[in-house]
Amino acid sequence: MKIGFLGYPEFLKKVIFNLRGSTFLLENEIDIIFAVPVKKKKKITWYISNFSFDKVIYLIDSFFYRNQISNLINEIFPSPDISFIQSLPNIKILPYKGLENISNMEGYDYFIVASFGEKIPMNIIEKPKNKILNIHPSHLPELRGGYPTYVDAYLSNAYSGVSIHVMAEGWDTGPVLEKKMIPTMENASNSE
Repeated sequence: MKIGFLGYPEFLKKVIFNLRGSTFLLENEIDIIFAVPVKKKKKITWYISNFSFDKVIYLIDSFFYRNQISNLINEIFPSPDISFIQSLPNIKILPYKGLENISNMEGYDYFIVASFGEKIPMNIIEKPKNKILNIHPSHLPELRGGYPTYVDAYLSNAYSGVSIHVMAEGWDTGPVLEKKMIPTMENASNSE
């Protein structure tokens, strides 16, 4: 089968890492597309109306301490090593150039989305032979939409989870195929 993966690197790398050594990775033709969030450009009027000295100081600090900030983030949230995929000839990493520019969507048996913050329109959802599956980092249907783990943490829910569902027109509204409830730790951080 031909499988496509699409998602933000932080979550998608963890999914791929947890599949290492599996027959799923070894027996299928797999394309991986790490999506990078696109920052929307703001008009100068936005900057003028939102000006504050605190923000200027923050931007200056962020500029001068960007390496230290990056190192700290990498230490707190280490990226899993998925270099093992380089030795697998059936796996390719493709560049992300926008949803509309993913070529040959019709050629995929399954397309799997893992943490992707853009709304995927129906004309794309319907292209793969067996539609698109979404790995949603929380339990459905209770916590639809973006950032459900933050909502779980904010609400101090006793359980979080992960759900796999078929993508449909609305946000996380397709049929849930599988879900696992995971007890949360009291006072745990979001990554825990």
